[in-house]
Amino acid sequence: MACQTHHKLHIIGDPPDIVEHRKRMCDILVLTFQTETTRVCMSEFHNDHGTLRFPHLGVNDMIHRRISHNGTDDWLQINPSFREPMASLARRMDVIRKDERPLLGDSTRMLCSSMLKTTTMPPRCWW
Repeated sequence: MACQTHHKLHIIGDPPDIVEHRKRMCDILVLTFQTETTRVCMSEFHNDHGTLRFPHLGVNDMIHRRISHNGTDDWLQINPSFREPMASLARRMDVIRKDERPLLGDSTRMLCSSMLKTTTMPPRCWW
């Protein structure tokens, strides 16, 4: 039986910002599971050694690496922005039905992150 969804995909052209890029990546992940194109998908939402900036969160002055070392509260705005795409993906997969069961129930998701705040790490960490 085919999957049923009411979510419309709008994947045309280059995404205007990182938020839209993440949404489109999640659209593609959901679509691959719906169509049974694959049973394994991965997506990297951010390379923590990269130069991604966060103007959409009101944090304009630094890249991730500097924010994780400076001890400011900017960090509190950034970490949830990396969890939300995964949570949104799970919510969408939960409402999509495949053979009368949620698509979410036939999958395993794992969110890995090295988004550490180095100013509060205990001494002698292995990393």
